[in-house]
Amino acid sequence: MMKKINVGVFPCEAENAYELYRSLQYAVRFNVIGLASKVEHCKFEYREIYDGLPYVFEDDFLPSFIDALIAKKIEYIFPTHDSVAEYLKEVEDKLPAKVLCSPLHTAVLCRDKEKLYRFLRNEDFCPEVYALENLVFPSFAKPKIGQGGNFCQFLQSEEDMKLLTRSLDDMLFCEYLPGIELTVDCFTDRKGRLLYAGARTRDVIKQGIAYSSRSYPLSDEIMSILLKLNSSLVLRGLWFCQIKKDACGAWKLLEVSTRIATTMNLTRHKGINLPLLACYDALGYDLDILDNPFLVRISRSLQTKYELSFDYRTVYLDLDDTLIVNEAVNIKMIAFVYQCVNKGKTVVLLTKHEGDVEEYLKKYKIDTALFAKIIHIPDDEKKSLYYEDEKGILIDNLYVERKEALKCGLAVFDVDAIDALLETF
Repeated sequence: MMKKINVGVFPCEAENAYELYRSLQYAVRFNVIGLASKVEHCKFEYREIYDGLPYVFEDDFLPSFIDALIAKKIEYIFPTHDSVAEYLKEVEDKLPAKVLCSPLHTAVLCRDKEKLYRFLRNEDFCPEVYALENLVFPSFAKPKIGQGGNFCQFLQSEEDMKLLTRSLDDMLFCEYLPGIELTVDCFTDRKGRLLYAGARTRDVIKQGIAYSSRSYPLSDEIMSILLKLNSSLVLRGLWFCQIKKDACGAWKLLEVSTRIATTMNLTRHKGINLPLLACYDALGYDLDILDNPFLVRISRSLQTKYELSFDYRTVYLDLDDTLIVNEAVNIKMIAFVYQCVNKGKTVVLLTKHEGDVEEYLKKYKIDTALFAKIIHIPDDEKKSLYYEDEKGILIDNLYVERKEALKCGLAVFDVDAIDALLETF
């Protein structure tokens, strides 16, 4: 079997870092390892994490980071924050791994919007920037160095200047762009060719993340901007830019970033896995893009993960209205059964089903080999007679069965609580 290449993600405690893991978790050539200064939600997303790293701005970060790369035999690193990308590129020659993003001078230019706009000032798509003494209203104030829309402010009059929470020296004052806003996911290969560009809307924004987004067709005007950015900036691998229409309907540039974007999952579900392409590009492969012609729309909500304070060896599982619900296989429950198989846990099917249980399972294409035992209980007997493992749990839709099992020392779960038992990797 081909040896896997270890790919590090730092920091791995971020939404776009979770997307990076999901992009590579099934890749046959690569193994993804999260690198963290703090571990909170990332432990529910990543199979493998190296934690306890100092923060990137601390004096002992670099030697500790190098130790982590060596310990985990990491060959490639994806930075998930713009400032981290800039820093890691700056020290790349000291690292035992390659940083997968654009060169240092590009990262520096893209991190500071004032520098980026000055560099592109002669381009039609560059927004107008105002000096404080020549400020025009309405206008838009945003940090020179920032992301996610943090500390941005729409200014309708001089009075709104009082609402700014950052020093004026840190702010950039630009023309107000009232039109639609897009993010364009892009990929530039090692030869400098723009191999892919795909636009998506930002219909609902919360904390800088698009909670609702849909594919958007690329116009000649947008492609012209992208090709100019690609030829003017030295870009490599995945990157994205954000553009917005001005009052006259022309596209203007908001920003360019050399890291992964959280909503690149929309692009991935069109068949273009940008992190995976970046890995193969780093290996020197000539790449080809398969872009499905269909459009994708995504909608996000808060996702909840659970951590239980006990372990179990045996699962006692009910059949009717638990494994089979509304005359269909309960998809989450059957996924949990396979999770138990993968982890070496015992699954016992306990049922009072009326009729032939094996024929019933066969009807729903469920293999009886998934279960260590299938116990068909007479109506006049209690399920509690069959609980043999004190480190067992019962999953059953009936309250009376759960109540009895709890008295026997088992942990009990209704059908709706299966999410607490399901892992995502």
